[in-house]
Amino acid sequence: MANALQGKTLTTMTVILPNEEVAAELMDVANGHFEFMQEKSYQDGPLKLIQYYISSGPEWKESASFLDGKTPEKTGRVVMTLVEIYETDDGLHHHWLESKEHHQILEDLLKEVGGEIQIYSFQKIIQSLWD
Repeated sequence: MANALQGKTLTTMTVILPNEEVAAELMDVANGHFEFMQEKSYQDGPLKLIQYYISSGPEWKESASFLDGKTPEKTGRVVMTLVEIYETDDGLHHHWLESKEHHQILEDLLKEVGGEIQIYSFQKIIQSLWD
């Protein structure tokens, strides 16, 4: 059904790591967060977590080559993206309060290894397909 996620609350976190070795080390943090999410997330009600996933892949020097059916050169850095979709703002707000300790661990680790982080939070989904 189209637009089933319209109006739901989204947060994304994009982490850029200096190399694959550091990315492998960060998987322990990601696995810990996964377990935390399983334990702390609501499956029903206004605090419901609808979707959660983490992806990982190379950073590319440019992206225009994809338009020509070619694969661009890699930078050597690794990009990890976390996506969480909540039923309501209250669900995401609750998660931020619950995850304070995990977030501090991630920030400390990124500072230590020279990683970067961008967080976009409390966004409203405006369109979705095939939910």
